[in-house]
Amino acid sequence: NPTIPDNTDVNLYVIPFTDIASELGTSLMKNMVAVGASSAVLGLDETAYLNVVEEIFGRKGEQVVQKNMDAIKRGSQYMKELLGEKVNMMQLEKADGKKRMFMIGNDAIAFGAVAGGARFMSAYPITPASEIMEYLIKKLPKVGGTVIQTEDEIAACTMAIGANYAGVRTLTASAGPGLSLMMEAIGLAGITETPLVIVDTQRGGPSTGLPTKQEQSDLMAMIYGTHGEIPKIVMAPSTVEEAFYDIVEAFNLAEEYQVPVIFLTDLQLSLGKQTVEPLTLDKVEIRRGKLDLEAELPERENKAYFKRYEVTEDGVSPRVLPGMKNGVHHVTGVEH
Repeated sequence: NPTIPDNTDVNLYVIPFTDIASELGTSLMKNMVAVGASSAVLGLDETAYLNVVEEIFGRKGEQVVQKNMDAIKRGSQYMKELLGEKVNMMQLEKADGKKRMFMIGNDAIAFGAVAGGARFMSAYPITPASEIMEYLIKKLPKVGGTVIQTEDEIAACTMAIGANYAGVRTLTASAGPGLSLMMEAIGLAGITETPLVIVDTQRGGPSTGLPTKQEQSDLMAMIYGTHGEIPKIVMAPSTVEEAFYDIVEAFNLAEEYQVPVIFLTDLQLSLGKQTVEPLTLDKVEIRRGKLDLEAELPERENKAYFKRYEVTEDGVSPRVLPGMKNGVHHVTGVEH
């Protein structure tokens, strides 16, 4: 038993989780007994867990759901008897009954990408960014999109550039080591004036570093990275809710200014769970800048090529989809 320091208000309570679970049929339910005991300490009604238990175990049948609920109730009952008069020592305020969302930042980013019109993702798995790809693998096909797991981060970035060039809103996501490999490709997006959205989920240390630890060390590299100078935008949300709405804006800015946008998060925001107000599509606005989506352009005098890099008053050139009639143009990574 641990030694409790003197002159503290800490109390030690021993709860036989495994024994209680075994009495109900299997020791595997000891975690549910612990959930019930915790609910008693916090003053929560154990029946509040029913929906969650049904969601997790419903596919295994009503009997499994009931056994897990019984384990929660037994744990709660045991703890209440153990606490006695102290049963309400950590009473939490009751919720207002309003439904909210419980999610990690990576889910919010992926959800926002779908809401913002992204229909393609190319990426290579890496901690702590992989959940974005995992979410989109399930969701994008339902809206006509697709995800490709590439052989490395270089391929992921160049594939994203190609898809954006073809007019498809696209993202890739990685962490510091992956972004280091992408630097030349980011320069290609910059000089070709191709929109590109990259999510950088920062983690600890240089090189492989500390994949599961927190650090915010990529900012300077993302601002000043690549050889030569290109315009780019670096964004950094501070909450899960902001991650949803800001990734939509990242796509808008990338297309409006035809530049790479680096979307910076960190391990805590990407993987930390937060309760957020319901995310609404009413706040989502899609702006595609100077991209001409017409099937055919007017024929120019002397059948001249489309001026993809035309100098304009606002500094942003007109953009068309490859293959459009009267839209033949040359895209190059050479200075132009």
